[in-house]
Amino acid sequence: MVSKASSSMMSSSKPFTNKTITIRLDESNFLLRKQQILFAIESLGLVNHIDETISIPPQVIVNEKREKVPNPDYAFYKQEDNALCSWLLASISPSILPSLVSCKTSLDI
Repeated sequence: MVSKASSSMMSSSKPFTNKTITIRLDESNFLLRKQQILFAIESLGLVNHIDETISIPPQVIVNEKREKVPNPDYAFYKQEDNALCSWLLASISPSILPSLVSCKTSLDI
């Protein structure tokens, strides 16, 4: 489970601001782009979002009053994943983007 206290990852899209990918994915450059993307994602500590090793926290938890409340760990996970999704999509050529319209997570992308 991802925890704000134990996570070494930064919240929001701040860590993505300095991760420029010079090669946009198109029909001819998959391997070159893959190398750049993987190095950048590893440098951000977010590989677990794309390699299926992350344990996604539940959306709601039961608090000490036995009430169902939003899980802050889930909110943090979603914030990280959405930032990664946005960054990945920004590094893909417009000709490929329509094929990714149904993707909901960075792993899907």
